[in-house]
Amino acid sequence: MQFNPQNLSNTLWAWATLAMEDQPLLDALSSAAIASIADYLPQNISNTSWSIAILAFPDEPLLSSLASAAMASISLFSPQDLSNTAWALSHMRV
Repeated sequence: MQFNPQNLSNTLWAWATLAMEDQPLLDALSSAAIASIADYLPQNISNTSWSIAILAFPDEPLLSSLASAAMASISLFSPQDLSNTAWALSHMRV
């Protein structure tokens, strides 16, 4: 069974909320997120960005993919999505 973008972002959010750091899991979720980034909705981008900021998981390929996806769909972002994504980027000092 493949994770869809919502499953991926929710799983990352849950691990961040629990402050769980499991490098192999984070690497696998990152790879899956990058592979499906074209299907990410603004909330998925926002949740994933927030999660990796909280986990201090500076995965450059994932950050680059999220930034590209955000730029491509920025007009669809709700104020909350935009705020959460901006907070995450500032927290990561990107």
